[in-house]
Amino acid sequence: MDIRAFLDARRTSDHEWTFAFPVELNGAFGGTFGGIIAAGAVLVSRDEAPGRAPVALDCRFLRGLAPGTARYRTSVLHSGRTLSCVVVDVFDARERLATRATVSLVEAGALRDVQRASLTPPVGWQSFDDARPWAPVAPIVETLQARALATGPDGIASAVRVPWEGGPSAEAACLAADASVGPPVAVAVAGESVSTPNPDLSVRFCGEVSTEHVVGLARAERAAGGVAVVRMSIWSGDELVGVGVSSTLLLGL
Repeated sequence: MDIRAFLDARRTSDHEWTFAFPVELNGAFGGTFGGIIAAGAVLVSRDEAPGRAPVALDCRFLRGLAPGTARYRTSVLHSGRTLSCVVVDVFDARERLATRATVSLVEAGALRDVQRASLTPPVGWQSFDDARPWAPVAPIVETLQARALATGPDGIASAVRVPWEGGPSAEAACLAADASVGPPVAVAVAGESVSTPNPDLSVRFCGEVSTEHVVGLARAERAAGGVAVVRMSIWSGDELVGVGVSSTLLLGL
């Protein structure tokens, strides 16, 4: 099935959509997985900028989004000859704002196709089929078949299965980006009595996902003052397709 069918995405007006998020898409903190929410924001932004491609996403997760129907409302913040910026507000079933996202989309015809070598993926990653599955800490782990591919000085490589067919690329990258945040933070705060929600996610897209599995290579850059910052790169096979950053709050239990 395609992404719209997987998320049961339905356009209800010129600037509003509904999504049906089942419990199988829940993350570790009881609400819908942030990568799924982010993918939905990218998806609806495309209709506000037809023919333009997503290049950047910034999400603020304001409150948990319980399973059920979510309403997405879009507005165009700016639309120029080259770049459009779309604001996406996500509301829960009680009409409370749960997430605010901004998505930047670019007019491909205005760009020059300059190619430069990107980072190369670290050696020693296991294949997805041979990698160790994550412990079932949340329903989304089984839904995306999340697995640990490698651990090293560059970070922890976590892979997820893209649960829809036929793309699209940026939406798939969102899944790996958000899934990769947790493992390096867990290592960084091992032994501490803390809860570790991540209230934001920012991703810059720089390539096309062409594989059934996407990998997020993430490292906790520092934990101080009750906040950890994670940097990640997102990979489709040997191709770098995105880079991102996320904050994690270290909340006392």
